[in-house]
Amino acid sequence: MTVIYADNLFLINTLIDYLLLLITGRLSGFPLQRKRYFFAALLGGFYAVVVWIPSMMFLGTIPGKTLIWILLARIAFGKTPHFIKITLLLGLVSSTL
Repeated sequence: MTVIYADNLFLINTLIDYLLLLITGRLSGFPLQRKRYFFAALLGGFYAVVVWIPSMMFLGTIPGKTLIWILLARIAFGKTPHFIKITLLLGLVSSTL
C-alpha cells in the first residue's frame, strides 16, 4: 500500500506550480507578478491534496482538471486580452514537465 503524505504533496505541488507559472510568465513576456503566482500555486497545492479525498474525486476528472487549470491561470495572470494564449502556454509548459 502506498502512503501519500498530504504536507509533502502540498509543498511539492505548490513549488512546481509556482515554477510552472513563473516559466509561463517569462515565456509569454507577461509582467511578472510573483504574489499572484504564489497564490495560484497555493491553490494548485491545495487542489493536489483535495483531489485525493474520496468525496472530491470528481476534481480528478478531465473537466475538473480543466477548471482548476483555467482558475490557476486566471489568478496568476488576471484579466488580460491574451488570456487564452497564456492559458494554453501554461498547459504546454505543464505537459512538457
